[in-house]
Amino acid sequence: MTLRIKQQDPQISFVRKQVYGDQSFDWKLDTATDSQKEVVQKSPGYTTASRVYWQGNALVVDSTITATDGTKISDLVTYSLEDGGKVLEGVERQTTVGGTGSAANKWAYEKKPE
Repeated sequence: MTLRIKQQDPQISFVRKQVYGDQSFDWKLDTATDSQKEVVQKSPGYTTASRVYWQGNALVVDSTITATDGTKISDLVTYSLEDGGKVLEGVERQTTVGGTGSAANKWAYEKKPE
């Protein structure tokens, strides 16, 4: 998985690519880090509403994903710099609203030169 974050306060953009075998999943988000602007993205099978804000030194992407069948998933990802800024750590907590499903993921991204 690769993730590129570009910030020019208050604007921020995310570009993520995940590859699993022969399948590739791309995600992009352009917004502001003021927690006021909700960005709604429509995809086949679901709609995502996201807000981005700072929580101390951590960057938070707070999303609600709604499937076409009405299922709602809360997805909260907190990004923070570790190891003197060399590693970006992402911690995701995903919960099905009103359901029993949940997941937690943790990623460590190594900084690559541009």
